[in-house]
Amino acid sequence: MKKLLVLILAMLFVGVGIASAASTLTMSGDYYVKGTWYDNMAGTASQEPKESFGQYDHEMTLNMVFAMTPYTKVAAKLELRDEIWGVSTAQDGGYTETRTGLNPQGNIYVEELYGQHTFMNHHTFTAGLVKTSTWASDFDNNKVEAFRLQYGLPTPIGYAIFFTEKNQASATSTPETLVTDADTDTYWASLITKIGSVNVLPGFAYVDAEGSTPGVFASDFSVFKFDLGLNGTMNNIGWEAELLYIDYNYDNESAGAAVFAATGGADYATQGAYFHAWTQMDALKLGGYVAYGSYEEDVNKGFAFGTEFDGNDELMPGRTMLLGDEVTFVSGTISSATMLALYGTYNINEKASVTLFGAYLDSNVENLNAAVANRRWEGADAMEFNIIGQYKITPLLTYAAGAAWAEVGYGDGVTADPDAAIEISHMLSFNF
Repeated sequence: MKKLLVLILAMLFVGVGIASAASTLTMSGDYYVKGTWYDNMAGTASQEPKESFGQYDHEMTLNMVFAMTPYTKVAAKLELRDEIWGVSTAQDGGYTETRTGLNPQGNIYVEELYGQHTFMNHHTFTAGLVKTSTWASDFDNNKVEAFRLQYGLPTPIGYAIFFTEKNQASATSTPETLVTDADTDTYWASLITKIGSVNVLPGFAYVDAEGSTPGVFASDFSVFKFDLGLNGTMNNIGWEAELLYIDYNYDNESAGAAVFAATGGADYATQGAYFHAWTQMDALKLGGYVAYGSYEEDVNKGFAFGTEFDGNDELMPGRTMLLGDEVTFVSGTISSATMLALYGTYNINEKASVTLFGAYLDSNVENLNAAVANRRWEGADAMEFNIIGQYKITPLLTYAAGAAWAEVGYGDGVTADPDAAIEISHMLSFNF
C-alpha cells in the first residue's frame, strides 16, 4: 500500500510537469496529534471496568485534486497513519482501520479516488471510490467507502442525482467472479430543491444484498430507504432536520418462518428523526437538537444514529465525546433511543472559544424478546457533559482541549450500573 501511495503521488507530480498551463494540482488537508486519558471505558460492554490509562494517536488527511480543465478532474482523499503510538498489532488496537483479507490497507487508507466531468449542459458524471451513506446532515451518516457510478443534472424542479454503488464485491476473501452473485449493490435517486426559503432534499435508496454471507439464508435481503432532509434560516436562527424510514426484507424461502425469525432474519422496519436549531448572538452561539431512533422488538433491532454523529476524534463542539463512541448505548453507536442535547459556544476573542455541552438519552427498547439474555437496555438512560476549548495559535495551527463525563443507567433493575466514564483529551491540529 505504501508503494501505491508513492506511485499515486509520483504520477500526479509528473502529470503536473507535462500538463498544459491550464492543468492544476491542488492539495489540502490536516494533521493532528492527540493525547487522551480514559477512565472506565469498558463499563457498558459487560466487562470489568479498565483502570485509567492514557494514549497518543495521530492522523493525517490528504486531499488532492488534479484538474485537467475547469470541467474535468481526478480527486483523491487519503488517510495516513491512523494509529495509536507504541501499539503495533491489530489485536491490541494498533490499527484503527482493521486489517483483514478484504481490507489490507492498514494505516495508509484510500478513502476516495474518483474522476468527474461536467458537460456544457451542466450534467455531471462521476465514477470511482467515494464516501457513501451520507445525506443531508450528520444524522445516520456512516461514511463508508463504495465504488460509484453517478450522474447529476439540473431539472425544472431542482438538481437530480442518480447513482449505483458496489458496496461489497463478495463476502469471501477472494474477489467477485462471474460464477457468483454474492455482492451488495445500492441504487439511489435524489433531488436538491427549494420550497420558499426551505431547502428540501428527498432521497430514495434500494439495496440488493444477494448472498452477502454465502450459505446463510438470512443474509439474502433487500432494503428500501427514504431519507428526507430539510434546512434553512429564519431571521438569526438556523435549523436542519432529517426524517428516515428504512424497510428490511429478507429472503425467507430457505427455512420455516419460526426458524427464520429466530435467526434474526424476519422482515422489519425502523424510523429515525432529527431536528437541530441554533442561533448566533454576538459572541455567543446557542444550539440544541433532538434525535430519535425507533426499536423493533420482534427482531431486537433498532435505528442507529450513525458513526459520524459524534465528534470525538476531532473534539467537535456540540457533539458527544464518549456516548456512541467509547461508551456504547444499545449498540456500537447510539441506537434505539431518544436524545436531547443542548450546547453553547462563547467566542472569547478572535482566537479563543469555549463550548459547554450536555445530553440526555432515553432508551426506546421495550418488551425485549425473552430469548435474548441481555435485557439491560430496556428502560435504560444515559447522560453526558463535556467542555471543549479551542485556541488558534495561527490561522493554520489550532490547539484544542476537552473533558467529558458520561454515565449509563441500566433499566432491568438487576444488572449493576457501570461507574461513570471520563475522558480528557488535548489535540494540536495543522491545516494546510
